[in-house]
Amino acid sequence: MLTILCGPARCGKSTRVYERMGVGCAEKRRQLLLTPEQRSHETERRLLQTLGNRAAEWAEVTTFT
Repeated sequence: MLTILCGPARCGKSTRVYERMGVGCAEKRRQLLLTPEQRSHETERRLLQTLGNRAAEWAEVTTFT
């Protein structure tokens, strides 16, 4: 399923994404986070920071290229 979150800056979009990915990882479902190339490293770091080892097995950060 594809979910697109839209909203103004600082309204909690990123927090919501990581929360939902955490739930998906806990349910052992593959998670894919699409991010711009220039933010991929930062996004991967935050994902691992937020979800811990679950992210390594069930979550993936990918870019448009």
